Amino acid sequence: MGFNDIVGTALDPILNLHPLWGLILVTLGVNLIITLAYKYLTDQEVLKSLKEETKELQKKMKEMKNDKDMLMQLQKQSFEKSIASFKQSFKPMIVTMLPLLVVFGYLRAYYTGLGDPKLFLTFGWLGTYLIFSIVFNLALRKLFKVH
Repeated sequence: MGFNDIVGTALDPILNLHPLWGLILVTLGVNLIITLAYKYLTDQEVLKSLKEETKELQKKMKEMKNDKDMLMQLQKQSFEKSIASFKQSFKPMIVTMLPLLVVFGYLRAYYTGLGDPKLFLTFGWLGTYLIFSIVFNLALRKLFKVH
């Protein structure tokens, strides 16, 4: 029993409901898992602090746009905050990447087998996934207060 068989056992009942509604439900499920991984595998307090500090630095950069030396110093600080934020996000990114690639591979095979139908407006499965993923990601991050 390979990955496609395992993934198919989980996803086929959902996708067989209706190609569009099944994909919407899968997209919601994937985004829920990713959001929860980011919430529980990162230090949310540190991320919130970094976000606030970065926002404050950007405000100072606007004020200091004529002072090149000060602007360079603020940009350096902003870059350091970005690196710290990336370090926080790295672990959940690694944890969610492999399952996401497996699901994407299965979805591609599933919808190619259907003749790659246009699901939402004129978009195929990937465009539909991306549109709903953005919407669900924003909503779930706000709901679960993920920074």
